[in-house]
Amino acid sequence: MKKKNKDNKILSFLNENKYFFISVVIIFVLGIYKLPYYIDMPGGLIKVNNRISITEENKLEGSYNLAYVSEVPATPILYVLAKILPSWDLLKKEDMTYNNMTIEEMNEFDRLLLKIGENQAKLAAYTRANKTTTVSDTKIKVGLIENTKTTDLKVNDIILKVDGMDFTGVDDFKEMIQNKNVGDIITFEVLNKEDVYTRTAKVYEAEEKKVVGIYLFEDQSITTNPECNIKTNSKEMGPSGGLMTALTIYDKLTKEDLTKGRKISGTGTIDADGTVGEIGGVKYKLAGVVKKHADIFFVPKGENYNEAIKLQKKHNYKIKIVAVETIDDAINYLRNN
Repeated sequence: MKKKNKDNKILSFLNENKYFFISVVIIFVLGIYKLPYYIDMPGGLIKVNNRISITEENKLEGSYNLAYVSEVPATPILYVLAKILPSWDLLKKEDMTYNNMTIEEMNEFDRLLLKIGENQAKLAAYTRANKTTTVSDTKIKVGLIENTKTTDLKVNDIILKVDGMDFTGVDDFKEMIQNKNVGDIITFEVLNKEDVYTRTAKVYEAEEKKVVGIYLFEDQSITTNPECNIKTNSKEMGPSGGLMTALTIYDKLTKEDLTKGRKISGTGTIDADGTVGEIGGVKYKLAGVVKKHADIFFVPKGENYNEAIKLQKKHNYKIKIVAVETIDDAINYLRNN
C-alpha cells in the first residue's frame, strides 16, 4: 500500500510538472543539436611568453600575444544568435572544406601548417639573433589535396618513392610530372602513422600545367642552440601565429626586452627569411584583441591592414595598428617606439 501511494505521488508530480520537463528537454536539444553550420566570432589572446622556453632566456616585462578566431559548431540556439549578433558569422559546413576534403583532413592540414610555421619562426628569429640552428631529417609530406577525385593520397602522407624510385625532392617531382602525359597514373609509396601504403594519382592539366592535385610541404626537424621548446594546445591549428612566435623567440634570445612592459598582439604567417604573410579572420582577431586591451596589433601589410584600419574607424577601436611586411618591421617599430 505504501509503495502504491509513493508511485501515485511520483506520477502526480510528473503530471503537474510535465510542461516544465518538456521545456527542459527542448532547451537541452536546442543547445546541443549540431546543425550543418559553424560560427566564427571574435576570439581573444593567447600569451606566447608562457609557451616558449629557451635556455637562459631573457626575461620580458611585457607580453607577446597571439590573436585568434573563435569557431564553434552551430546549435539551433547559437544559429539564432548568429543571425542577430553582427560580430558572429555563419559558415556552411561544406564551405569549410577544400575540393571535397573532409573537415578532419582540413584540420590535419592546418595542424601540419602550425608545425611548419613554428619551424619557420625559429629559423627567422635565430638568424636575426645570430644564434645557431641546424636543419635535419626533412620529410616531404602531402599537405593539401586540390583534387580528391584524381588521387587517393592522404594529408600527412610522407613520400618515400615515386614510380618505384626514391623520392629526390619537390623540384625533381614537378619536372617529372611535366614529362608525363595527361591521364598517366603515378604510383606513390608513402608512410603514414608508421604504416607503408601504395597510393596513386592521375596526371591532369590545370592552368596550362600538368599536375596531380596535391601540394607538398617540407616538414623538418630543427635543432637550436640555445634550445627552444614551444608548447601548443591540441586544438590550435594554422600558421597565422608565426609572426608573434618569431617575435617572442627573438626577444627571449636578446637582451633588449622590446616589449617595454606593453601587451603586444598580432597575427600573420612567417617564412624562414622573415617575410610576413596575410591571414584570414582579421575582423574577429581585431575585435578580440581590443576586448583584451592590447596596446599594439601587428597585422600584415596590404588587404589585412586596410581591413583593420577600416574596422578601427568604424568601431572607434582604441589600439595602435601597425602594418608589417617582415619581422624586421615589427622589431624596428618596437625598438623605436
